[in-house]
Amino acid sequence: MNETIERLNQLYRKRIKEGLAPEEVTEEEELRKKYLAGIRGQVEQSLSNIEIVDDKGNIISRKDHDNHHHEHCHGEGCGCKDHKH
Repeated sequence: MNETIERLNQLYRKRIKEGLAPEEVTEEEELRKKYLAGIRGQVEQSLSNIEIVDDKGNIISRKDHDNHHHEHCHGEGCGCKDHKH
């Protein structure tokens, strides 16, 4: 990840100073995608380690909590596209 960030910084400085060649623009776009995918993966991993405690003190998984919350707020099988199932 550090190499990706360093290269993105190099391309950014070059873009500001003199502009990028078409192949460098493509490289920059691919590196950004790679960087963002890595960040998303880190966030998802962190969120997957969260334990939720219900009102009775039971520890439940985040996935179970999200499904229960969705059904409670929207009804089972609501077809809502705002939440992941």
